[in-house]
Amino acid sequence: MSSVLAHIGIATFDIEKSVALYRQLCPEVVVNETITVGEQGVIVCFLDFPPHSAQGRIELLQPLNETGPIAKFLAKRGEGLHHICFSCENLTEKLKLLAADGFRLIDKTPRIGALGKPVAFVHPQSTGGTLIEFEEE
Repeated sequence: MSSVLAHIGIATFDIEKSVALYRQLCPEVVVNETITVGEQGVIVCFLDFPPHSAQGRIELLQPLNETGPIAKFLAKRGEGLHHICFSCENLTEKLKLLAADGFRLIDKTPRIGALGKPVAFVHPQSTGGTLIEFEEE
């Protein structure tokens, strides 16, 4: 079962400030609309980098409040890398394979992510310290 890099999640206190930074770094960046995901307590904005906009995106994550997971992450670690996301064809099957291989799953079944796709996270304790997300294509 193959997986492809989908995006890298970056936690930020201020999406607009981060967008401005990435526009300075990469003037060709395409900034997508900001999406509020209330049930996850987060505002997200995807940045695409032509010519391969569908792969290797950056997802900026700003907390909606002080109690959500991104707010807690920022309070503990500050701004920066939050997670790496890979896409796969069958997320339910991927989770079964990961569990069988001994990975600690945060999500044992998929949930809906910011773009309406099924997503699930693998705990950083079983991935060398990096939070890994899988999304179904």
